[in-house]
Amino acid sequence: MRTPVISKLVVATALAGLFLTGCGTKDGSAGSAGSTPQPPSSSDDGGAGKPGFPGPEPGPDDRVAYDESAMRVFEVNTDFMAACFPGGKARLEELMRAAEASGEEAELPDEFWEGVYGPGGPPIPVGPDGKPIAFDAPAPPTPIPTQTGPVPEVPLIKIESCVAGEHAKRITQGFGTRRPATYEAMRGTLTGLDYPADRIIRMPDHAGGPRVRVDLRFMTENLVIEVTAAGNGVAVEGFGAPAEGDVHLDVAQVVRKPA
Repeated sequence: MRTPVISKLVVATALAGLFLTGCGTKDGSAGSAGSTPQPPSSSDDGGAGKPGFPGPEPGPDDRVAYDESAMRVFEVNTDFMAACFPGGKARLEELMRAAEASGEEAELPDEFWEGVYGPGGPPIPVGPDGKPIAFDAPAPPTPIPTQTGPVPEVPLIKIESCVAGEHAKRITQGFGTRRPATYEAMRGTLTGLDYPADRIIRMPDHAGGPRVRVDLRFMTENLVIEVTAAGNGVAVEGFGAPAEGDVHLDVAQVVRKPA
């Protein structure tokens, strides 16, 4: 199997204190175990509080709070990924230590990639001509065209499916038997669980109750969590959203597949 350079999933794992040196992220940039995820910029706050809008750009004080909460939920997500890896955190550490010890040109074994992506490991990307693109190929000279309007959800990779379930349990327990009556109440509980405020996207109400999508793609590949007021609490489900171009910034445009 051809091994790609290390993805965001592995960079997140490194934040938990695991070993990752001499490697870059999937997009070719150097991964930093001490880096803090930054909120997306926004030049338009005219839709703040309406479905599909996360709210205005945070000010300096808000950004500090965002960074702290983002790091806390980053650590939670990393723990979930380690627990979801076959063999758990101990086996994941073994594989990464072995890769580090083998030198600068280290490649993680197939066991690692299949543990993250499933049988066969990560898919091999193809170009417009249908031919495989080498993982070490230079970036195309022009940006990938962005898509506007509704887009379909995408499949979650193996480890994300497991992590989605762990986030669902955490959020469900956080709400307990308190069904949120308003968007503000739902958002308040989620921020209390350290999900960054501007990653919580308001959606149209469902059956008279609030509904949001929590965009976790800043620390995964495609994972988004949908939270809906239901019964005596909330219903929580993970799904995949595209992560290319403008679509990456607007999970409200993703159309879910029928249950």
